[in-house]
Amino acid sequence: LLISHVFTAANYEYCVYWIFHQDGTIQLEVKLTGILNTYAMNPGEDTHGWGTEVYPGVNAHNHQHLFCLRLDPNIDGPQNTVFQVDAVAGEAPVGSAENKYGNAFYAKKTKLATQEGGISDYDGNTSRTWEMSNTNKINPYSHKPVSYKLVSREVPTLLPKEGGLVWKRAGF
Repeated sequence: LLISHVFTAANYEYCVYWIFHQDGTIQLEVKLTGILNTYAMNPGEDTHGWGTEVYPGVNAHNHQHLFCLRLDPNIDGPQNTVFQVDAVAGEAPVGSAENKYGNAFYAKKTKLATQEGGISDYDGNTSRTWEMSNTNKINPYSHKPVSYKLVSREVPTLLPKEGGLVWKRAGF
């Protein structure tokens, strides 16, 4: 099942697609099309790599597209907890009883107890995900709390400097 909508914001048309797969996965795709946001350069101005001169005297500046999604993690009831989950290498040395072949790793779950404590970026080094879980309800097959996982891939960190205009607007 695919649910889509298109909206215009400034110089772009944003296409948002919610894809509901048969295995229970919900995939989000955001695509955009539109015209470049440009400005007229001063004669002889050098963009210094901050943009691309797309026509003589016309610069299309570098920028990021940021999206904020709000989820209602009401999973099998309102008593839910969010965990940050990172893939972490086992600490035991190679050859030990706990890590004989040196390939031990696990999913380290960190409970996010407050909004402030939950502020984090995607970390590709740990394949970071976020698990929304109702720890009061146990799945009869896995014997683990019912939950779903938010997975983010290929997401750069916020590129503007901390304290700058865009950084302040993108606090989410």
